[in-house]
Amino acid sequence: MHDLIQKNPGYDLVMFPQFTSRRKWFGVGSKTEVVCTAKLAKLKATRP
Repeated sequence: MHDLIQKNPGYDLVMFPQFTSRRKWFGVGSKTEVVCTAKLAKLKATRP
């Protein structure tokens, strides 16, 4: 989720994250790919 905030600099908050994983098998091992999708939000400044 840290990557989502870093790649989208205008947003401050990650809401409702969902993770999907996919495993690829090779002859001697496997590799797991995890994809995270979420709604991003901005925080508004409050007035004193």
